[in-house]
Amino acid sequence: MPAPRSANGVVARTSAELTADQLAEMIPQTHNLRDFLASLEKAVIQRALKIADGAQTEVARRLGMSRSDLSYKLGKHRIKDSAS
Repeated sequence: MPAPRSANGVVARTSAELTADQLAEMIPQTHNLRDFLASLEKAVIQRALKIADGAQTEVARRLGMSRSDLSYKLGKHRIKDSAS
């Protein structure tokens, strides 16, 4: 049975997912928050692209952003291959 999803396609929280506190504990003491958030954003976009087989319009919809915002973030994070 697939995980329940909200209206925007985000998977509902399950016991196997990280809480905000658990995620915060993963940030190294010496790591810059801005750098950490940028790397997290890049990883989320890359994962969404892989799940959507590179369909950028679908990724933008699932992540709750415009297609132009996704395009900006792809360039910002230098994500070239949309399916990897």
